[in-house]
Amino acid sequence: MKIIISMLFVISPFLFTSSLASDSPKSVTDKNIEQTYKVNCSGHGKSWDDCYQEAGTLCPDGYNIIKKSTGVVSTPIYGKSTLAPSKKLIIECE
Repeated sequence: MKIIISMLFVISPFLFTSSLASDSPKSVTDKNIEQTYKVNCSGHGKSWDDCYQEAGTLCPDGYNIIKKSTGVVSTPIYGKSTLAPSKKLIIECE
């Protein structure tokens, strides 16, 4: 048990920095793809449906998923950090 707690203290600062990113969609440019968007639906209480809904708002005529990733991020709750699921999409509008 002490090993797990110790590992969290070592890993948490690295995860915390990734949670500081904005949740708003970002325009991304790729040399092979003209215009793409990064949609971040990370955190407790958010699902893939939230990502798909936001992607549909950004691309009302449809979209292609370029990359879908999952992981874990550290999020602040009541002044303490806790681990939360990370869900991100990179999409291209049709």
